[in-house]
Amino acid sequence: MPKGHEIFKTARADANIGPSLRRTKSSIEILFTMHVVLLKTLLEMVTPKPHEELEREGLLVSFRSFMGDVIFVSHQWTGLHHPDCSGEQLRFLQEALRPGLQGRRIQPSIESEMLNMKRPKGETQAVTPRELFVWYDFFSCPQEDRTNLHAAISSIPAYIESCKYFVILAPFVRHENGDLMGRHSWSQRAWCRFERMARVLSKREDASVMIEIQSGSHLTEATTFEWVKCPVGEGAFSFPEDRPKVANAMCEMLRDKLKYYLSSGDMHNFRVMLNLQRVLLRGLGEDPVEDLIPGGSGLDPMAKFMHQNCLKNMERQRSGWSPLCYAVLSGDTKVVSALLQGKADVNDRITKRDNIMQFAQNTTVLDMCSFLKHNECVMLLLEARADLARKDGYSAMAVHWAAGADNQGAVRILKERGSSMSALNILGLEPIHMAVAGGHVHSMMELLDITSPESLSLALHVSILYKAQSPEAVAILIEKKADINNQLALPTFSTLSLLFGAMTLRHKWRQSLLSTYAHHHSKATPLMLSLCSQAYAAAAILIASGARLDLKNSRGCTAADIAQLTAAPEWVLRAARGEAEAIRACEDMADEHGHRIWLRM
Repeated sequence: MPKGHEIFKTARADANIGPSLRRTKSSIEILFTMHVVLLKTLLEMVTPKPHEELEREGLLVSFRSFMGDVIFVSHQWTGLHHPDCSGEQLRFLQEALRPGLQGRRIQPSIESEMLNMKRPKGETQAVTPRELFVWYDFFSCPQEDRTNLHAAISSIPAYIESCKYFVILAPFVRHENGDLMGRHSWSQRAWCRFERMARVLSKREDASVMIEIQSGSHLTEATTFEWVKCPVGEGAFSFPEDRPKVANAMCEMLRDKLKYYLSSGDMHNFRVMLNLQRVLLRGLGEDPVEDLIPGGSGLDPMAKFMHQNCLKNMERQRSGWSPLCYAVLSGDTKVVSALLQGKADVNDRITKRDNIMQFAQNTTVLDMCSFLKHNECVMLLLEARADLARKDGYSAMAVHWAAGADNQGAVRILKERGSSMSALNILGLEPIHMAVAGGHVHSMMELLDITSPESLSLALHVSILYKAQSPEAVAILIEKKADINNQLALPTFSTLSLLFGAMTLRHKWRQSLLSTYAHHHSKATPLMLSLCSQAYAAAAILIASGARLDLKNSRGCTAADIAQLTAAPEWVLRAARGEAEAIRACEDMADEHGHRIWLRM
């Protein structure tokens, strides 16, 4: 029987795929010239100018790679016919980019730093002193010539491939219809998700590094695996006719990425992406790409799976994954059932951490199905007596993974099957805490009625630790009587307490969002910590709900002190100081999320 490394070689040789794929032209092409503007041109603008006006003024540049580096800006339009009606987004972008990017420190997100426990790649960019350009849809795409506009839109994946930097511009601004917009609304937009997916599927080595701008004073590394939990097709389309265009582009990007993995001999990532397609294409009505490996017609589901994945037997691969581990990514119950009948271990797990999915060592197939919302496979594995109490390298169980992916169905199934809803992971967090960490309202609602008051108050702190990704989740916790003035006091020897202790020491010479949170956490209120984590929507809801402004943490700081120290936006600082007009603005913001909370009564 061949060993793992021999399987890699023979699979490619038998299928004769390497040379043919190297001769295949990429389907990701630039169909309309990549127009950009110099960064200094952007910094001089008073309001965003359309493509045609910039062209008449001679300010558009037809970009070529030798010229320098490009910043791709992904953002929401604040009007139906104008990207930035008030010019506020432009001002935030200008303030953030005015110093340039050379030598700039991009702070890691709290989530990525806690996962890696080390300096992530994106924290400090090694930027060469090259000319900087900006790609921004209103500048770079024709607005009047519809034919060229469609060609430019179709070229977006290729444009993103050509850009060194990918920036998510999502400050708090208002749409022309009065709706409040920010990071949460950006993540709900299908086109924004598509642009992020194009970045993930690009062939750049730095594709995982994305930068968030939510205020003019901070550049933050975006969460790296949100794209798995937020498929493009489940995002909101303003125009339904855009869905088939996006669907076709997604299939082409996936095909291109899969061919890239194959031609470079990266069989593990090829198998992961091949089987993950059913998740990534949800809501788009497209079938996954399955014709890259020649032959295989007329095979039964299991044989077809083995052939498409270039797997010769049931042995675990060098990646630490078995065939069953790859199979559950797609959620195909026929294949999973056949593998189980072929004596695959129902409690199988990966033996190495996976960087694409952020799965820990010893993540089980039940965990994966719970996370990816393959609930039929969850039922299938449980019927085959999968151990729902087994823990992975994060000490998490399947219910933690289900709650962390907003898989309400799996949470309910696992709860009914007797899984513990109070089990703690390595950070001492229950499933409810994993739900609020991701802002997952549906999973929260499944767990709130069985959550103790103490866990509920901790849940508010956890939500803010993870930047309160859903303002709605914060409002629901407050409505459920979570203590908005709870002053955090962790057990001395808990994992979080020890982590925060180490981060507090590091804060003296190298600061980050996590170290700032750790430095101030002792006896801090949710409001104080929302300022440390830059969860400004949560801060507004807390202030609107009557959070006390006079309390101090163990370092003697009030919320206003921390707002000042962390360079919070002016409106947040003024509200933390108790200025009536700013507090009314916070109340309006709370109302925008549909959660007027009368706790002061």
